[in-house]
Amino acid sequence: MKFYTIIISVLFTIVITSCNKTENKAEDAVLEELPAPTDEMENLHRIDDSLAINKLLTDLHRWHLKTEKVLDFDVYLAKPNDTLYAGIDNEKHSKRVAALKATGFFTDAFIENYNKIATTIDTGLKKGTAVYPVGELPPYGNDADPWTNSQDYPDNYWKKIILYNLTYNNDIVSSTWSFGDNKYDCQFKKVDGKWKVDWLDGFDYKSFTEGLLTK
Repeated sequence: MKFYTIIISVLFTIVITSCNKTENKAEDAVLEELPAPTDEMENLHRIDDSLAINKLLTDLHRWHLKTEKVLDFDVYLAKPNDTLYAGIDNEKHSKRVAALKATGFFTDAFIENYNKIATTIDTGLKKGTAVYPVGELPPYGNDADPWTNSQDYPDNYWKKIILYNLTYNNDIVSSTWSFGDNKYDCQFKKVDGKWKVDWLDGFDYKSFTEGLLTK
């Protein structure tokens, strides 16, 4: 009886092993059917990224032209006849930030940087470490529109935007863009499968706030 039990166990083991080999071969066959990554596929992905980011920039600047009369970092006077601005108008700033978020164009990091700039301006004006007389240029920024980082641009410049030199670092892409002779640095991040603006050189914190002296 023991002899037959051993024979049956051996036969069962052979059958199981054979089935496993068959399943493994089937899995290998499926894997072999999947296309291996190629440079051509990578190039196609990067072309898609370039088109998506270019559209994002186009949509962003078309939006900017529609809202250009709404000021970034709007300031206020403590008293109507004061000659120096007292700080950031928090109500207008909050509405501006809400409008930025509503576009869906920006990462959380961009919004955080935008708020950080506003806080630094507000602190400098309130402490008097920076002075902003009415009718004069502010002691921050570079006297240019931060969205284009230029002082002048044609009405429909968004139609002329060209994107250059995409450089990848995981889910971050650095690039430059232009609508004419000058080029502007920018950075984008893919969030939930969608490209968003992560940084623009016109809103670079260090260069934007360098005119605000601190004690």
